[in-house]
Amino acid sequence: MTKVCIQAGHQNCQNNSIVALRGSTGAPGEMAFNIDVRGKVASLLKSRGFEVFETDACANDNPTVTKTDWAAFISIHYDAVFIVTGK
Repeated sequence: MTKVCIQAGHQNCQNNSIVALRGSTGAPGEMAFNIDVRGKVASLLKSRGFEVFETDACANDNPTVTKTDWAAFISIHYDAVFIVTGK
């Protein structure tokens, strides 16, 4: 079975062993979006026979992630731009 790991960017970043990453909370609403998309992609892949492991921003600290030879590692993120106009 093909193994895929999917990471929701920024989730639990405050617990990362790399101190510089702890404050990286992402764009407004990004973490919730990343978690939602991770779950949807995981469900789709599982329904097609993939072995899927879902992880958070602390994947680098998880031996299940770091000691597995994944066929693919997907990290979900987005960028947001807000334009404010004066009226």
